[in-house]
Amino acid sequence: MIICKAALFRDFYINLKLSSKTLKRNEMRLLFLEKHKMIKLIVAFVIVLSIVTCKTTKKVDETPMPDFSAVDDYAAKTFGDNYELIYNEDKNYVIALVKHKRNSADPFPTIRFEILKVDGLQKLHKDNVPGAKIKWQSNHIVEVRSVQAIPRPDGTIKKKAYSFNVMNKIKLPIR
Repeated sequence: MIICKAALFRDFYINLKLSSKTLKRNEMRLLFLEKHKMIKLIVAFVIVLSIVTCKTTKKVDETPMPDFSAVDDYAAKTFGDNYELIYNEDKNYVIALVKHKRNSADPFPTIRFEILKVDGLQKLHKDNVPGAKIKWQSNHIVEVRSVQAIPRPDGTIKKKAYSFNVMNKIKLPIR
């Protein structure tokens, strides 16, 4: 009877060992199948996401680019061949200028310029300044400074310097 019990325990232990191996094998299969399903779900999600993003179109800024050729044509017609164009940072305003000497004795050329709004070629300001330096001080402010002092008939010297705001068309002297 003891031998029978020992054989029974041995068989039970072997079956238990086999069933635990089978159980582990089945668990591994389930884990593999679950991982495989997860991978399939991730791949399907990536495919759907890529299809959705490919179908959506980006809205492009539909503001038309200004017609720079119109500015060139205007400057050539107004100033001749030797004109210069100085655009502001946003390229919506431009200084069109030409340098010329009134006579051969002038040490500095006189600058004749116009400030234009590019859209519609609206003329905002124009001036002639002997020996001037013109630049964009900011995106909407032009600075004009004469290099030389201009003597007046009474002997006083006047140096021309001002800033011009293209937004509100105000000219302010610079000291």
